[in-house]
Amino acid sequence: MAVYRRQLDRAIGMAADPGAWTERLRDEMNRAAAERQYEAAGACKTLLERGAFFASQEASRFARLGRFDWATVQPGSGRGKAKVFIAAGGRIACVGEIGRKNREGAAEAAAAQISRSRDQAGEWRADDAAIDRLGLAAWHVLNTAHDPRRFGLWLPIEKACEAKALVGAIETVTGGGG
Repeated sequence: MAVYRRQLDRAIGMAADPGAWTERLRDEMNRAAAERQYEAAGACKTLLERGAFFASQEASRFARLGRFDWATVQPGSGRGKAKVFIAAGGRIACVGEIGRKNREGAAEAAAAQISRSRDQAGEWRADDAAIDRLGLAAWHVLNTAHDPRRFGLWLPIEKACEAKALVGAIETVTGGGG
């Protein structure tokens, strides 16, 4: 668990100040290379390449932890069903399960509930459980190699407040609803 928490601390440092994180990691990589610790230098280089995301336009979402708010659509309890969750304010809560029946209406209600939950999430609290939930969300958000029918889709909270975006995510996760 200590290694996991160190990884989360490092990830939060990257999200909080990408410039300083990049500089520290580059220094660490150069130091390791100078000491002929090529495996460590290679690991730093890999992290720098992965961290390049935070120099992109999308990185503005990570300006502060309080803006790290997402919704996720996960496979549901049966064929054609998906569960919708909100990850905001350091908490993760289930919005509900949506099946094929009245999918658009259910997505509209879920989008409205996500919007209300986002507005009520309050300031982010940095306790151990919140950091663990942030780590879980960050791992999924930044890992694009997943099959959405197995691991779900993550949407920026603003997108999840739109019923049409939720329906599209549900269709992707359920393989078209069938």
